[in-house]
Amino acid sequence: MDLNYKGTEYNTYEKLNMEFAVELGKGVIDTVEFNKLREEILPFLRKERGLRVSEWWKNFNTPMLELKDIPSINVFGEDYQNYVIPALIRNGAIPKKDIKNGHFYHGKWRSGEFGKWDEEKGRFDIWRNKWDHWYLDQANHFEDDDNYALFIPLKEITEEQFNNREI
Repeated sequence: MDLNYKGTEYNTYEKLNMEFAVELGKGVIDTVEFNKLREEILPFLRKERGLRVSEWWKNFNTPMLELKDIPSINVFGEDYQNYVIPALIRNGAIPKKDIKNGHFYHGKWRSGEFGKWDEEKGRFDIWRNKWDHWYLDQANHFEDDDNYALFIPLKEITEEQFNNREI
């Protein structure tokens, strides 16, 4: 369930660019007018995209039982706080208030899926595997958005499950 809103905006923008380019090629509009029209349309497309994305997150009601069920998140600012966080919690992500110090979690991060909460740091220690080597990284809980990769915990796991990577 990987929705690509940017692709929709980009395709619409490119379609309009093509239509304008045809007009430009026919001599119906000149380059200055072409660029002016393009600059006028882009903010409209961005606003429209924002409304569609916000509406999608408001209506997102699909239980996230596996990592593949977590949608891509490309929303920031107030919309992230107002729509994405509640939708993630409503559909199975573990809220920060329920995270326990020193406990292990299975969830989604850009390059890993196992985290251990460190209350002192206020972050997850994340283990990721790259070319058969394990690396330790850190990530914020999804409620502490820092415009960087966030960890979305779905399930608390035992240390044994973590050590064996049995989920």
